[in-house]
This record gives sequence, structure tokens and C-alpha cells, in this order.
Amino acid sequence: MCETAPKLEFPCSYPIKILGENNPDLRKQIISVMTKHSSTFDDQFTKIRQSKRGRWQSITVIIQATGESQIKGIYDDLRANPLVRMVL
Repeated sequence: MCETAPKLEFPCSYPIKILGENNPDLRKQIISVMTKHSSTFDDQFTKIRQSKRGRWQSITVIIQATGESQIKGIYDDLRANPLVRMVL
């Protein structure tokens, strides 16, 4: 069975989930990356959840993606952040 990922049609709404340390700077840094790569980013749709013990948080953002290079740039910048543990 050969499965290939479906091609995205741009522009489209694109959710990104970031898992990182529970640090007040994490949200600010994520918003900075999003506004750098997406001029239409709206923080209003950002969702934040804390882990049960409070050590980690997951932040989900939705961007209006314009192309694969934009998404790759966002992922690269987020992965370079020392507070970020995983980007989905």
C-alpha cells in the first residue's frame, strides 16, 4: 500500500501545534514567529493548554498559509527555539 500525503491548496487555514515549557515567554516568542511569517496572523485564535502538573503547555495557532516555503520557515524558526520541545 503506497500512501502519499495530500497536496495542500494554497491559500488555506493551517493549524500548528507547539509543545513547550510552561514559560510566559514561549507564547510571546511563538507570536513573534507567526507575525514574521504571516502578515494576517490573528492571535485571537490562539489556544493554550497547560499540562496537569504545569510543567508543559501546548499552544495551537492557525495561520492563513500561502505556500510550503512559508510553513517550512515557521517550522524551522519554532524548532530553533530552546523553549519548544515539539512542533506538529
